[in-house]
Amino acid sequence: MTSKKWSATTWFITIGPLAVFLIITIWVAEQLEKFPGWQLVPYIAVPMAVVFLIIGAVFRHKWGKFIFG
Repeated sequence: MTSKKWSATTWFITIGPLAVFLIITIWVAEQLEKFPGWQLVPYIAVPMAVVFLIIGAVFRHKWGKFIFG
């Protein structure tokens, strides 16, 4: 049986890097939006980062006990 601490750790290991990826993507998109020809980057890159975060959360929720436990 998995402990609560182990469960929280696996959530942090799974979602932490994806959340950092989302934050960096938003920052880079804001910077690139200032330059001509790059205004569409936020409309493509940020939703992709959000999708990766959601996929990571679903992956951890659905298969976390099988893989981590």
